[in-house]
Amino acid sequence: MNLQEWAERIDTSSLTGGAPTRALVVFNRTDQAGSGRVRFAASFPMRREVCPQPVTVRSPEGPVVPSRLTVSEVTDEPAQGAGRVRWTMELEFVVEEVPPGGWKTYAATFGFSEASGSGDSARFDGMPLLAWPVVETECHAGTLPLTGRFREDDGQ
Repeated sequence: MNLQEWAERIDTSSLTGGAPTRALVVFNRTDQAGSGRVRFAASFPMRREVCPQPVTVRSPEGPVVPSRLTVSEVTDEPAQGAGRVRWTMELEFVVEEVPPGGWKTYAATFGFSEASGSGDSARFDGMPLLAWPVVETECHAGTLPLTGRFREDDGQ
């Protein structure tokens, strides 16, 4: 099973808070719990008038975690129709205590939060950058918890 399929098994329904929300699943394949910065890259079509937007990331428990956009580029995309653009972004956010051999799920929504500390470069640069996969999925019901560990028989 690939990481996208795994992420789609996680019950992310509790992450929605009224605003459109995407789940970002951080996978730690090391043998130690870890904390630091991770990066998530995406590119998708949007309407020009709503792009680009700030992004706020929340932990599974609900509080806003430090996050910032390190890349935010808008390019015309005439093939998608009038007023359509492609937004390419890279979101960096702080993760804490991602279990060894496991995952932890965060919620991402459009909108600005002062608590994100997005303008505080020293805050981010002082933390290790973890080269861990981050997989996006919709918020949905599932059979796995927001945070967990793989078992030996999972094939991960």
